[in-house]
Order: sequence, then C-alpha cells, then structure tokens
Amino acid sequence: MPNMINPFLCTHIIYAFAILDKHSLIMKESDECTDITNRGYEQITALKEKNPRLKVLIAIGGWSDSSDGDKYSRLVSSQANRVNFIENAIHFMEKHNFDGLDLDWEYPTCWQANCTAGPQSDKINFAIFLRELRLAFNKRAKPLLLTAALGATKEILDNSYEINSLMVNLDFINLMTYDFYTTGSLVAAHHSPLYSHPNARDKYNSVLNSNFSVNYLIRKGVPAHKIIMGIPFYGRTFKLNQNSNNDFGSPVNGTGIEGIYTKENGFLA
Repeated sequence: MPNMINPFLCTHIIYAFAILDKHSLIMKESDECTDITNRGYEQITALKEKNPRLKVLIAIGGWSDSSDGDKYSRLVSSQANRVNFIENAIHFMEKHNFDGLDLDWEYPTCWQANCTAGPQSDKINFAIFLRELRLAFNKRAKPLLLTAALGATKEILDNSYEINSLMVNLDFINLMTYDFYTTGSLVAAHHSPLYSHPNARDKYNSVLNSNFSVNYLIRKGVPAHKIIMGIPFYGRTFKLNQNSNNDFGSPVNGTGIEGIYTKENGFLA
C-alpha cells in the first residue's frame, strides 16, 4: 500500500499511471477503485506530511495505454487539444495534491517502439506540447514539475524527441534503460546491461546498454544532472531454441518462466 512507503527513501515518487481518455483527450484515473475509492492518490500524497521536502508526481501513459498511439498523436497535433489537456491536467494535479506530471507516451512517432508506426510530425508536436506545458506549469502560484520517461534506444531517441526541447522544458528525464532485450530481440541477453558485452553476437550490442544511452544524451547536450537512469527490479526470461546452445546471445523462440510475484511469463521477480 502507498502509505507503507518510507517517505525519506527518495526525493521524488511517481504514481503510475493515469491514462488519456481517447474521446475527450484529457487525463483520468486508470482505476477509480484503486486510485479514488481506496484512496491510492490520497495515500501517496499524504507521505508529504511526514516529509515536507518530498515531491509526488502523477505519470500518464505507460506501455499499455500507449498501445493506442493515435490518441496521443491526436492530442499533440492540435493546439485546441493541447490547451484543453493542459487546463484539465493542472486541475487534476491540484485537486489530488500532486506536484507535477510525468509524461510516459511510448513513444512519439515510434508507437510501441515501432518507428514506422506513427507520423514523423509527432516529434515536433511533442516538443511543442512540452513547451506549452512548461509555460502553463510555471504560471501557477506553486509551479508544477514536468518530467518525461524516454525510450533509451538510439533509434527512439533520434526519431521521437527534439533534444533541445527536452533540455529546456523538463525538470528531469526518466531514461528507460531497461527492456533493451526482449523475446522480440530473438536472442537471450541481459535486458538492462550497464555496458556492452565483450562476447555478444548481435550487431546492436554496442548501443543497447545504459552507458551508451546516457552518454548519447550527454553528447547531444542534455545536462547529466537532468538524466535519471532507470534500474529495473525484475529480470527477463527466455525460451532457448536449443538447450545445448545457452551462451549469452543464444537464439530464443519465446518467453521463459514466470516469476513468483510477476505471475507473467518472461518476467522474473
């Protein structure tokens, strides 16, 4: 339960997720029972009473809600839609005592990590959206925080984001340096490697690691202090093509066992 979290462990807590209504294109709770009836929002923000320096943000999106990339694309492509979203988001956050918004659209242009799925205009429209959010948030008597969860592969970073917009408008970046390798990668590998593996067989090994992604953003001009490197608290499991071929980078043909807590094949925790 949220009220069981030690409020002094972190400087910021992000509550995931709110979702985007596909008709009105405004944010709403994803589970009214959990978030409102059972006081999920209230319990998480009440931690600030114990630690007044703690900041609690609400995230919108996530992998599942981003499966409808079209609604997010429609949101950012229209000034009227953006204005309506921003006004309602501010009301939503202030009503529920959140300190800011974390955007987790996965991903502009690269819907569900497919960089041919969405229009290229998503990239510049998302940058405009960030600027308008920043301006509106700064006008509040108590300015709201603005952050975003970013895909960490070079392909997504290049196709989804205007880097200068990230630097100027975001308080910090939550870089998703995990799920570099999934069953869709067709090889067994660490899904959140810190560095490239010296014995890896796949040609993407040199860029699918946290070290590359963090330093790629820094080389693009993002200040290091604005980059939060994601660390997963779960593992990935794979089903090998052949039991005898079980080295790093061996071919796979599906998900492996489920975890005791995840209850989902391919995810171990």
